[in-house]
Parts: sequence; structure tokens; C-alpha cells
Amino acid sequence: MIEKARLARALYLTARRTASGRYTVTGGMAPHEVTVDGERLTCGCADASLRAGVECKHALAVLLRRGNLDVLAALRELVPMPKRRRPRAGTKTTESRRCRREGAGGRA
Repeated sequence: MIEKARLARALYLTARRTASGRYTVTGGMAPHEVTVDGERLTCGCADASLRAGVECKHALAVLLRRGNLDVLAALRELVPMPKRRRPRAGTKTTESRRCRREGAGGRA
């Protein structure tokens, strides 16, 4: 299970691969080691030992670093897609600016 509050905190951490299946996560109060064994992540922090079944922020930082699709999907829920800007009425569009810059003959 991915808790959004933990994922938000994980965004401010740095996960650096130190060996095969091992990461050092920094940026919090103290560095933490996270071990990856297949789909299982193990962290020695107090939060990971107290809350079974919920990934700690250090494990989430590692999953982000590895591009885990579930974590990336949760991140999309946390950070909404920006709205597209539409040109205001009466303003010149990007296309008209480009044409003017290149000239009527299409020169660059």
C-alpha cells in the first residue's frame, strides 16, 4: 500500500545504488540502507519495522529511483497534470509569431 503522505516525503530523499540490490537513502535526519530482494524491500528504519504492509519513505524513494509503475501512478494522483493554457482572445498565437519571425517566404 502506498500512502500519499509518505510518497510526498520520499520526493525529497535521494536513493543512491551502492551495490547490487542495495541503496543508501539520504536527505532525511539520517541515512538509511534499503535492500531489494526481488519484489521485497527491507529498510531498517523504525517506521518500516512498526508498520508492516506499508512502505516507508526510504523504500518509496528507492522504488521511485527504480521507476516502479505503481509508485509512479500514485505520484500522478499526488501531482495533478497541469491544465493546458489556451491563447486568450485577441492575442497572437505561437504559429503567427513563428511565421512573422521566418518571414512570408518561409525563410528562417
